[in-house]
Amino acid sequence: MDTIAQVILSGLAVGGIYALVAFGFHLTFITSETLNFAQGSCVMLGAMLAITLLQLGWPFPLVFVVVILVLGLFGALTEMVCVRPIKDRYASIGWIASTLGLAIVIDNVAGLVWGTLPIEFPSPLTRRPLHILGAGVYAQELLIPLVAVAFMIGLHQFQKRTMLGKSFKAVAFNQDAAELMGINGQGMVCLAYALSAAVAGFGGMLIGPIVFPYSTMGTIIGLKAFGVAMIGGLGSAYGIIICALAYGILEFAIARVFSTAARDFGGFLLIILVLSRYPTGLFGTWMERKQL
Repeated sequence: MDTIAQVILSGLAVGGIYALVAFGFHLTFITSETLNFAQGSCVMLGAMLAITLLQLGWPFPLVFVVVILVLGLFGALTEMVCVRPIKDRYASIGWIASTLGLAIVIDNVAGLVWGTLPIEFPSPLTRRPLHILGAGVYAQELLIPLVAVAFMIGLHQFQKRTMLGKSFKAVAFNQDAAELMGINGQGMVCLAYALSAAVAGFGGMLIGPIVFPYSTMGTIIGLKAFGVAMIGGLGSAYGIIICALAYGILEFAIARVFSTAARDFGGFLLIILVLSRYPTGLFGTWMERKQL
């Protein structure tokens, strides 16, 4: 019983991070049919920037605000520099290479600035483990899936109840028609990139105290989040959260039954098998199907 509880609780924590990063892929896809492959690097930047500011003595509430704003600005600049010119001017998918290149540049610069070794991220929520059904977990781990679910619900309410959210949804449905109605379609796309990077940075702050951040930590997180977004369905926020949490649990179950080394192998093998049968994902919508 304690082993099962440990796998579920720890798996939900990691799955919550995958969900937050995968939401970023969802946001940019539904508004512009593009993806930011530097999403994983935003996780690392959020964690490293937070550590630096905390070491300088900044209070955590201020650190939180600054990290969100900085990563949001970084996401907006990514769209304006690495995606918009290529997609709009040349109607090319070269944004794939440009965002991947950006991720490599960021990871290497981070290695020069912070080094390549893991850095401790202090948090009061990881000082003493809690014991639930015989499993030992930190309060920080319990917080992560709750944040992921809350973000999904908040995003749904934002799109449903606010004018900005309705404009966002209109652009996602049909950007040309939305612009004819006076909505700034390009601005909504830029906002989607800003939100996706900010959420990924927030995810970095959440997982940092658990895994100890390092310069290339975002690479594997970004790849797994992309896989989660694909099997959940890039156009389905609910599909992403379900698959992300399930994927996290599966990873820990594989590690417990076999070995830690088998965790990534099993997870990515599952992604391949699911996509070979459901190319638009388990919860894929018409937005993905129209691309095929």
